[in-house]
Amino acid sequence: MAEIIYKTQSMDSYSPQKLPQKFSHPQRNKQYFLGRETLGHCLNYFQQDHNPYQLEFTPNYQTLQGHEHLSCSLSHNRKMAIAIMGSINHFKSLGVDLEDINRPIAPESDRHFINEQDQFASHTLLEKWCIKEACFKALHSLHPECKLLKQVIVHENRFYFQDQKDSHHQLFQVTKTESMIIVMSYIKNKNVHTVEFKNLA
Repeated sequence: MAEIIYKTQSMDSYSPQKLPQKFSHPQRNKQYFLGRETLGHCLNYFQQDHNPYQLEFTPNYQTLQGHEHLSCSLSHNRKMAIAIMGSINHFKSLGVDLEDINRPIAPESDRHFINEQDQFASHTLLEKWCIKEACFKALHSLHPECKLLKQVIVHENRFYFQDQKDSHHQLFQVTKTESMIIVMSYIKNKNVHTVEFKNLA
């Protein structure tokens, strides 16, 4: 059994007394450090010492500096942040995307991310966008030549870079709440047969 643990945090409930100044815009600064604190909760699960304010991704955004044995991914919007994490021994790469379920999306925008090879299950256009974003994050860290969402091919619950052949170990899961769409994608190692998602509520 291989675990992917995830943690969500609301922007409304995040009220630190004082934050470092990473960005000049206060809201952008708060979003950034909310994301880092959310990653910190995942590190706590794996009993990793850290300072959430000092967490930085490695150049390929696959892992965190000093914690390269853990695959991770992060997403946030104006209301919430989500982080996911799993052992690099189980997962080569992870990806996550979070979208407001009521976010407007123009029907004609599909030309920017839908590929004629895609075979989606019954998803809304916004869900398809969210799926592509999460899968792109997982692929790009391993395939930097993958630069466009249209290069990510979706086949039911699997995905692959358009030049790949085998998608057997590359899957995603869509979760919907009353307010959010969450997609978690993963590229698992061949020794992994069962994946469990664990919410650090």
